[in-house]
Amino acid sequence: MELSVANIWILLRLTVMNPGQAAQFLLRLPILGRNRFAVLLVVSALSAAVLWATYAMFPMTMPDGTELEPVGPLSWAVMVGGGVLITTGLIFVGGRVAGGKAAFSDLILLVSWFQFLQLALYIAQMVLIVLLPPLGALVALASVGLTLWVLANFIKVANGFASVLGPILGIIGAMVLVFLLLLSGA
Repeated sequence: MELSVANIWILLRLTVMNPGQAAQFLLRLPILGRNRFAVLLVVSALSAAVLWATYAMFPMTMPDGTELEPVGPLSWAVMVGGGVLITTGLIFVGGRVAGGKAAFSDLILLVSWFQFLQLALYIAQMVLIVLLPPLGALVALASVGLTLWVLANFIKVANGFASVLGPILGIIGAMVLVFLLLLSGA
């Protein structure tokens, strides 16, 4: 597959319409070993640039009106890349505990593409929030369900699970666990 805007758009559409098939397609691409980590670096850099630009255009303010110090693009890249690595590690361990067979490098590729999908959705949300705020809010809400569905399908395909129900329950369970840990102050 040639890297072009048209092909990326086709793959984004496939990811939204049939995430399981998109995961299978991604895993068949001739992107092996270290190059899968290069995909992570590229996606982290793109995400960092977009996040930095967003917060440069719309500075964050405290309740008293003072502006927060902006986060630099390198810091954003480290946070995004670190988040992808942590997410991949948790999916890898959780999948193995549940009897999955995913290779870590397969998950790096899939979670990196998942991050790219989230970036595309974020850009769409920002544009819509500026141009049509009610529609932007609806897209933001729909994005939550869509990303849960896509990630669960990616986990299912990578691990060779028969059903998407287990990954969905695993994701929801992990979110509940994080919420409870945050509530406890741990």
